[in-house]
Amino acid sequence: MNLLVGTVGNDVYNYNIEISTDKNEWAHILSAEKQKDWKNIKFNKQPVIFIKIAGTVSTAEHSRFDCIRLECFTEK
Repeated sequence: MNLLVGTVGNDVYNYNIEISTDKNEWAHILSAEKQKDWKNIKFNKQPVIFIKIAGTVSTAEHSRFDCIRLECFTEK
């Protein structure tokens, strides 16, 4: 999975990522701190239907979490 966050200035973000197949049970796969630009995220192969990305800290002036792009592909 590839995630692009905030690309303007020196802003950095903290965030958590969880995955689920039913929106009831979530598996935590990543806690990231002081991130910007592209992040390649690898986790064990498993069924995934939902991805939850929760921004926890933003140094941006507008104080919001900017997820610019999310790419998630399957491997055969």
